[in-house]
Amino acid sequence: MELYPDQFLHRIRQDVEAGCRLVVVDSVRGYEFAMEEFGKPIAHILNLNTYLCRQGVTTILTHESSSIDGSGHTPEMGISHLADNLLLLRYADDQGCFIKVIGCLKKRVGDFHPEFRRLLVTSEGIQVGEIVVCEGGVVRGIPTVQRVP
Repeated sequence: MELYPDQFLHRIRQDVEAGCRLVVVDSVRGYEFAMEEFGKPIAHILNLNTYLCRQGVTTILTHESSSIDGSGHTPEMGISHLADNLLLLRYADDQGCFIKVIGCLKKRVGDFHPEFRRLLVTSEGIQVGEIVVCEGGVVRGIPTVQRVP
């Protein structure tokens, strides 16, 4: 929010020309707020994504969502068509403790596993763990983990 859109894009171009191969926009909602007074924020995001894609740069866009409808698409901004992959991160209730779960909503090329898995963030990095069976509510709220005997 400290830069004008042209200044921000100039910095990104400088980094890409210097060899940057990964750009993370955290979050799309913050980017939208920052660009709001300069025209259509969605157009800025589309232009940024198009440029980075043409340069072969991996782009990660994070988006906080207050809700996800049953269709599995993020309804707020209408930018899911930009993504090759959509991941859903949620908390689940496991015997009174919160755990993180991850699931794949969309994978443009190839098959993917539709189940939710435990997500661990440790000092050694991110680990995707065992399949988590939930009683329901993963997509619409906070699910409860079901223990299988």
